[in-house]
Amino acid sequence: MKRILRISIILFLISISNVRAQSDTLNYELTADSIPKYIYGEDSLFHFIQRFIRYPIYARENKIQGKVYISFVIDTLGQLRDSAILHDIDGGCGIEAIKVMNKTNGDWIPAYKNEKKVNYKMTFPVSFKIGPDGPPLYISRTNALYNQAVASYKNNDFKRAKYLFSEVLKIDPKDKGAYYSRALTWRKLGNQEEACKDFKKSIELGYIESAPDLGNECK
Repeated sequence: MKRILRISIILFLISISNVRAQSDTLNYELTADSIPKYIYGEDSLFHFIQRFIRYPIYARENKIQGKVYISFVIDTLGQLRDSAILHDIDGGCGIEAIKVMNKTNGDWIPAYKNEKKVNYKMTFPVSFKIGPDGPPLYISRTNALYNQAVASYKNNDFKRAKYLFSEVLKIDPKDKGAYYSRALTWRKLGNQEEACKDFKKSIELGYIESAPDLGNECK
């Protein structure tokens, strides 16, 4: 059967702590009462990325696949700032993900906290895959589950958040970001043993950002 390149996009937005952080150019929040939203809607964001992103030639020829994690800050004017690659799979994939995401600059509704607009840092995975024609069936389902899980996490409903992140992993068992997110949720539930298992699994899958948590909290 003929195979063509396909790129799937899964939105992953999760707050890590309740502290204010700082980038090279501006302060930003990691939690908010309402997170930034793409002005034309989530589905339109997926379509925009799928339309404009290009599978890098080197990555395509060498069959490089996987998820690139990027971060960026949406400021109080809806501008996209300080985009950076958190986790790359090489082959030019990280650079391509940043390039396309930067095209959405100015098309965001800013985050609100305590009824005020705030700068907000977001994490966004872009999955590069080579496979049969047609979008993977799990895109919309995992995206919906992610959003529900994040909303539950932000509302301190950690049991439901844990359940929803687990549902994401049933669909995509190699989603290192979901393992990391569930680890954070286990930690909120006071189950350090399960949190450490998920931190370890996320690292095994290549999410090295879990290393500090694993080293500091897990023996």
